[in-house]
Amino acid sequence: MWPNFKVPKSVKWKFAGKRRRTKHYTKEVWCVCVCGKKRWIPVQNLKQEKSRQCHSCSLVQHGSSRTRLYNIWKIMRQRCLNPNSGNYKYYGARGIKVCKQWDSFSNFQVWALSNNYKDHLTIERINVNGHYRPGNCEWIPPSEQANNTTRNVVVDGKNLSQWAKELNVSRSMLQGRYQRGQTGKQLLRPRRKESSKYPGVSFDPTSKQKPWRARSGKNGKVYGLGRFETERQAYNKVRKFKQDEN
Repeated sequence: MWPNFKVPKSVKWKFAGKRRRTKHYTKEVWCVCVCGKKRWIPVQNLKQEKSRQCHSCSLVQHGSSRTRLYNIWKIMRQRCLNPNSGNYKYYGARGIKVCKQWDSFSNFQVWALSNNYKDHLTIERINVNGHYRPGNCEWIPPSEQANNTTRNVVVDGKNLSQWAKELNVSRSMLQGRYQRGQTGKQLLRPRRKESSKYPGVSFDPTSKQKPWRARSGKNGKVYGLGRFETERQAYNKVRKFKQDEN
């Protein structure tokens, strides 16, 4: 309830329980915006609708949906919440979430503007296995963000590409394990003898002459591409099938 005066319904500020008079005898009240931001507002500004909400919320109401920051917020939520998003498997499927506070863009915008956001920076999680929340996010240049991706993970002094070569597995296999949260021995375990380091290729121990099978998907269906003597031959068939498809 506002103390002893009324404000228009368009005003989104709420009375937070304090009043004061400035040295210039201006009456002010301590207010809280719908986004949680608090400040002293002159009573006259509230009555005349000169101050309806905080500056950050005003930006949201007047065109922020077309800004770069809004797109960052939207993409962040898509990759964590929408299974149809191309990057969902790297975020939402791994259990990465967006905190409830950032369900509101205005809250996210307030955090961004008060934490040195600039249009040339990108949002980055400090702990790559942690959630999107104020204590785990920062704004960094894209060049630094590239060093924090799973493509540049370093384990015991070697990156995933070096470990893949040493273990005779594909880098994408190690990257997939890392993105699923696997670490240590579980991450660096060798592949089974009957498995292949190439996608779409599998080993059939019941076939002695041509044990390597090639398969690939198209339009939701899986097609058998034949059997081959070597793993590499099977992979070349899969690769050619995908190239012809494109």
